[in-house]
Amino acid sequence: MEWKLAYWLTVWLCYVFISNIKAEDFTTNAITITLSNSLNIDLARGREFRFGFAAKVVKSETDKKISGSNLWKVSGWFGSSEDGSGNAIGFVDQLLTSGQSGNPYKKAARLTINGILYTLPPMRARCSDMTYFCVQFGTTDSPQVASGGNLEVFGNPDDSVLTKCVETPQCTENTDICIEDGTIYDVGASWKPHPCRECTCTAGGTSCQVEECQPTCGVDYQIFTTGVCCPACPTSCQVDGTSYDIGASWQVDVCTRCTCSESGESNCIIDQCSPTSCPGGRQPITRSGFCCPACPLECDDDGTLYLHFEEWKQDACTSCQCFDGTIQCDVETCSPLQCDVSAQIQGADDCCAECALECVDRNSFYPHGASWSPDVCTNCTCYNGTSACGIQYCESTLCPAEQVVTRYGECCPACAKGCSYDGQEYDHLDRWSSNPCSSCRCSDGIIECIGSTCDTPLCGEYSNVVVLEGECCPSCSEGPPLTVRSTMVKIKFDKNTKLRLGRKRSKLRFTPIVNFENVNKAVTGTNLWDMTIWLSSDEEGNSQLAAVYNIMSDKQSSTDLTPNQRLNFGPTLVNFKIKNPKCKKLKYVCIRFGLSDNVLADGVSLFLDPGSVVQSCTPVPTCRDIKK
Repeated sequence: MEWKLAYWLTVWLCYVFISNIKAEDFTTNAITITLSNSLNIDLARGREFRFGFAAKVVKSETDKKISGSNLWKVSGWFGSSEDGSGNAIGFVDQLLTSGQSGNPYKKAARLTINGILYTLPPMRARCSDMTYFCVQFGTTDSPQVASGGNLEVFGNPDDSVLTKCVETPQCTENTDICIEDGTIYDVGASWKPHPCRECTCTAGGTSCQVEECQPTCGVDYQIFTTGVCCPACPTSCQVDGTSYDIGASWQVDVCTRCTCSESGESNCIIDQCSPTSCPGGRQPITRSGFCCPACPLECDDDGTLYLHFEEWKQDACTSCQCFDGTIQCDVETCSPLQCDVSAQIQGADDCCAECALECVDRNSFYPHGASWSPDVCTNCTCYNGTSACGIQYCESTLCPAEQVVTRYGECCPACAKGCSYDGQEYDHLDRWSSNPCSSCRCSDGIIECIGSTCDTPLCGEYSNVVVLEGECCPSCSEGPPLTVRSTMVKIKFDKNTKLRLGRKRSKLRFTPIVNFENVNKAVTGTNLWDMTIWLSSDEEGNSQLAAVYNIMSDKQSSTDLTPNQRLNFGPTLVNFKIKNPKCKKLKYVCIRFGLSDNVLADGVSLFLDPGSVVQSCTPVPTCRDIKK
């Protein structure tokens, strides 16, 4: 009969006219099923097959286009009758996908749905119960019609024509397996669908046995475990991680004793204590190892009685307490102190000495016992971190207020002292002039004189700076020019002179000497001479490794030039600033001599001859490098 499966199988349904219903009516008189593969049934492995479906519609006045979603439903199953009645094996309510269920119907055409898939799961069944494969056509429970109405499917002469069955040509049964709840078991396999039910797959089908339970304890004491059929009975009591056998007893504390019952629970009995009243209003105590309280005992310490819990000191370092007739004492141990004995203090009731605290006054720290004066009127003493200060009392002065002074380092004011100058007496704060350039004042017995400050006048080429009689400041006075000529400039070192190099400064001590010729008169004044010194790696002094300008003091710059024609400026100390000084680079010391920028010569206008010798370089004496 397999050749029949290649053809269209047609059942024509009769037309039934339905009217006066506000819905889309789909009335069919025929449906067609086309199988895409052979309908051979293997109950051991199941089978998938696809088929096509078509519904032919009878033309009527209500016939029109139907579209939307979730419109159609096709159900499938196996059965033993040609009309699909009876037991439905492998029933699937909806075989259509969402796309197939929404196939539109065109007016005056047929509804066609292709590629419908039915899957037969493996099962244990008789082929005699699966002689037909049946499908049923209809609409879903909630069709979504585009027009907004409902969709109903009708057949003619009745709805039985909506079911179509096809005979199954070949069916293979399998008695070597059992199928339970969708699970396949081979013959001989065993499984437990329930803890108390064990099943075995046989050639004749599934055979199951039920286990019977005989518990050894009452229902109230039975313990049920998930996955285990029969309940268990308690064998012990578990208390705080400890296991006790049934019937065992144990002491929980001095007042409580427990027993393990057959229920696996502990039954405990607590001792009951009678009320205890102690004389003198003392409170009862519970001694170690006893359940009920008792009156505490007194303590006798060298003839003195102490009550329970009473505390006392035997000496400054020993503290004792009475505990139910027993004296318990603690002796304090003194730790070594990290301070001098003079800075340690100890109270009359203290066991151990302690380091006294420092005092802080105006950001200064003072040790214990130290005294200091924050000002001339206050004296303070430090005692363990506390500053104790007293203020000096001052008596009233017996002089006018303008004559009252407070001297430096003294607290109380006093009457100021007068001054005596050049046979004249002056009171405190009196002023007078001793000469044109000074002003004096009496300050508590001390004469204070202030000289006037004068500017140096800028005089002409042949002018001299002079101070006229009765005047304080100098003025210009014409004087003849005087030109001097230096013939030698040199540096003189002592025999022990060394160039001492340092990381910040390098020191050199020397004596500069300048010789002149044809000096007929002495040259005096201030700010006459100027000199510069430097270190060089060559004899001409071209490389200035370090230079110091204006090395002369005011005294040296004002040295008189006498007719002996030599200037000796005396010992001079110079500090050089040299970056990374090395003796091997510092070979010569060079000096340059000249007049200062603002010469103040007495009675003459001083000039230096252009042909003068003004520079010379001398080898560096012994040089000492920086110590590493």
